Amino acid sequence: MHKLKNYVLCTFVTVLLFFGMAGAQAAVIIKYSVLEPGVYHSILEENDVYDKTHSEIRKHFEREENATGIPADVYMEAVTKELVKELVNENISVAFSYINGKTEKPEFVASSDKLDVLKNSIDSFFEEYAASINYEKDDVYYEKTSSVYKNASSYILDTVDVYQFRTIDKAGYLSPARTVAGYADKLVICALGFVALMIVIIVVANIGRIANTFYWLGIASGSVSTVVLAVCIYLKTSGFYNRFAIKASHIFASITGACNRFTDILILVNAVLFVSGIIFMILFAFTAKEKDKKTA
Repeated sequence: MHKLKNYVLCTFVTVLLFFGMAGAQAAVIIKYSVLEPGVYHSILEENDVYDKTHSEIRKHFEREENATGIPADVYMEAVTKELVKELVNENISVAFSYINGKTEKPEFVASSDKLDVLKNSIDSFFEEYAASINYEKDDVYYEKTSSVYKNASSYILDTVDVYQFRTIDKAGYLSPARTVAGYADKLVICALGFVALMIVIIVVANIGRIANTFYWLGIASGSVSTVVLAVCIYLKTSGFYNRFAIKASHIFASITGACNRFTDILILVNAVLFVSGIIFMILFAFTAKEKDKKTA
């Protein structure tokens, strides 16, 4: 009867440990990867997003050239690859400073200050054109230059927002993300504490039966890692992320790059966990065999 109760207890605790390990993984990855802006900078570098964003901006102004009569180079001489990278990174930094509670509100408007060089380029173009046709500057002239700069800067700032943080903020979803992120530390502590507690219960329930302890720990770590690895391997091998219906190449590369990075992290963590499960089962087999020898 005692053995049955012990078996039921260990089974129940192992199920809890399964979910605890899954939750602990999620909490740790969110805290130390998902909420870290540096991770996204690395993802963008790895997927050539900065260059793709710059190319997207160039293509837009080249398409507009015939309609507006303004050469694309007027814009692109000011909007360099270095400036695009700076604007992209600033969007990410502003968003995560807010989400992580470092600022009271996301100041995305600060990015527009970096586009003064674009305004100067546009003003120079119109001044040269006005001088070439002896056009005297008037209200219409200034309204035109202001309108061209406003439209160009608005497009650029929207394009460099590769993770659509501005759109998410306008929709009111950054604030809930900030609320959840505020509990990240507590979630990590609670999740790891819960896992530790479940392990302690298994150890205590099997005092004097070390083989059983290895068995239950092997079952828990082996099962959770197998499930997570199966899902991750499916996502990677099936090209699931490549099916995302995102037309803009730079945004597609940003989103799928992030998905692939976090999937890779899960694969690495659970590969280690899977190996741990195998080791526990080997230890179980070895200690159980030694126990049989002693009782024989």
